[in-house]
Amino acid sequence: MMQRSNSGTARVSAIWMILVFVLFLGATMMAYSTSGARTKAIELQETAEAATEVANQGRAEALDASRRLSEILGWYDRDNASSRSDVALADSGLSEFKNAFGGMSAAEKTWEESWPQAASSYQQTLNSIRTLEGQVADLRNQVSAANSATSSVTSTKDKAIRELEQQLADAQSNAQGERNDLERQLSAARNQFTSADASWKASQAELAHEKRGRAMDGQAARTRHGALTRTISEQSGLSKEKQGHDGEILATSASLNIAYLNLGAGDRVSRGMRFEVTSGKPGSTAHKGTVEVIDVEADRAVCKIISLMDPYDPIVERDLVSNPLFVPGGERNAIMAGRFSGSWNEAELRTLMGGIGLNVQSKMDKSTAFLIVGDPLYNDPETGEPLEEPMAISELSVYKDAEAAGLTIVSIEDIRRFFVK
Repeated sequence: MMQRSNSGTARVSAIWMILVFVLFLGATMMAYSTSGARTKAIELQETAEAATEVANQGRAEALDASRRLSEILGWYDRDNASSRSDVALADSGLSEFKNAFGGMSAAEKTWEESWPQAASSYQQTLNSIRTLEGQVADLRNQVSAANSATSSVTSTKDKAIRELEQQLADAQSNAQGERNDLERQLSAARNQFTSADASWKASQAELAHEKRGRAMDGQAARTRHGALTRTISEQSGLSKEKQGHDGEILATSASLNIAYLNLGAGDRVSRGMRFEVTSGKPGSTAHKGTVEVIDVEADRAVCKIISLMDPYDPIVERDLVSNPLFVPGGERNAIMAGRFSGSWNEAELRTLMGGIGLNVQSKMDKSTAFLIVGDPLYNDPETGEPLEEPMAISELSVYKDAEAAGLTIVSIEDIRRFFVK
């Protein structure tokens, strides 16, 4: 029994030993397996922690980049460290930016695309501003120069005005003095006129009484003088140029400014005819003035004194008168050369010549006494062709022949001076 028990015990011990061994082996294997899993788990944990750290670092960097981008772009909450730019506000700001600069289209969708054009537009605007500033500076300089010139001109003008005002004041003062003198002279002249008018009226009766006698004597003397002059001229062959005077002053009225000539309608005197007056004193040839016929009677003419050389040497009785074309009594011949137009054309001159006893001839002969010279010719007198330069009448052969023959040469200016229409 004991043996069975021992063998049984031995068997049980062996089983337990096997069991223990198996358990030990299982435990060992489990322990080994557990140790590997733990190591792997630790490695995985460490990898996860490393990845987490990398992710956290990337997130931190991303947050920092987002923060810095938001700080550059704007439209974010500055009090919130994790705040990002508001996309809607940024898009709206981009649209306003594009509209503000202009010249951009829908093709520019980002700030990156819009900024270069905006910068270019801004640079162009800046260049324009600089150009305008330069122009403004130039204009300011011009304005400054103009203001300086205006100031100078104004100063000169003010000075000139002051001088003119002073001159005006002086002139007014002098004018007042002259006015007072003229008023005194006018008063004296009125008194003289009253006296002279009375004397003139008294002299009219005397002149009327003596008129017929003087007229008859004068006419007879002129007739004898004309006949004697023609006889001497024909016998001596002297120059045909008119000599001496044509008449004389019968009387004058200084207050009425008129003079009476001893020539009348019978001598072919007409209104508008003018005479040069020279002194009637023996040996004197002083020119005293000019008179113009304003009224004609049978044997005398009333003349207005139109010029006086010396107020202290007035025209007086017995002064002599002359007109280069006037021919008292009888008839003379004349020829015309040159161009006659305007005042006193050729037809009017022929009428005038006939009225004062001058026959106008077609050509010069021995009976010709006068050459009437007109204005220069613009056409050739022989061919009628236009001339490059006006031809003076002195170049014509008729003028030279007239000089050689001793004719009296009277210019159109003399006609206009001695005869008034």
